[in-house]
Amino acid sequence: MKNVLIVGYPRSGNTYLGYLVSYHFNAPYYDLYDLSEVLAGKRDPESLTLAPEAFSGTFSRLDQKKEVRAVLKSHELPTTLPVKHGGVLDYVAYQSSDPLVLITREPKDVAVSFFYYRYFRQAFRKGHWSRYLPPPIYHRYHLLLHFERLALRVAKEWREMVTKWWDLHPLLIRYEDLLKQPESQIQRIANEFGFQFHARYAAEAVQFCQLSHLRGLEKARNPGIREQERKYREGKIGGWKKLFSRRLQVRFDQLTREATQLVGYQ
Repeated sequence: MKNVLIVGYPRSGNTYLGYLVSYHFNAPYYDLYDLSEVLAGKRDPESLTLAPEAFSGTFSRLDQKKEVRAVLKSHELPTTLPVKHGGVLDYVAYQSSDPLVLITREPKDVAVSFFYYRYFRQAFRKGHWSRYLPPPIYHRYHLLLHFERLALRVAKEWREMVTKWWDLHPLLIRYEDLLKQPESQIQRIANEFGFQFHARYAAEAVQFCQLSHLRGLEKARNPGIREQERKYREGKIGGWKKLFSRRLQVRFDQLTREATQLVGYQ
């Protein structure tokens, strides 16, 4: 059996796609960073999934041939993947010939989502004095001080992620297409790599993995996430237009032009 490796820059829909594919193919889903900590004894194995009954791969579908060993997710570059996750890749018997999927998203939307994630959720920011400000003021404070610099850093890193993986001829899935037609994108993966497509399980995957449901599961696992944080992390298409100045848009597009042309955003 083969693994399906999903790669992409953070905040591009990697996890959502991983859950959809995992459910459809009845295969366990592994975030390689989380699995590394589990194998190192730093985390409980049950913490790997939002819903073990849906993603553990332990239930049996008699009408579905087992074709996928595991669905894997990583944000690493091709050169750093074996260095960062070598032991994990050996654990799941990953081969470089296994199916490879690159998920992309409009990079300016990625920058906005990454900004909200970084300044609301990352551990090193939790102790900052600004955490005690009312959420709208906290948001505005970091937006004014940090957004432009962070956005330009994302532009450079996103460009590198896309161009480096593109050289390995992955199947491209765009986040925007995934939101509009998730079942069609699952079918594209099945057809591209010679797997059987099950319309019934694709529909079930979409129903279970709808973003509102996943947010509810996230809330149950992370009750400390504030409502204001969820509002800012909705992942809407085109949300970048509210935060990007014209000057920043021009600089950002200059940095990402090569990669956006490759994946069809220009």
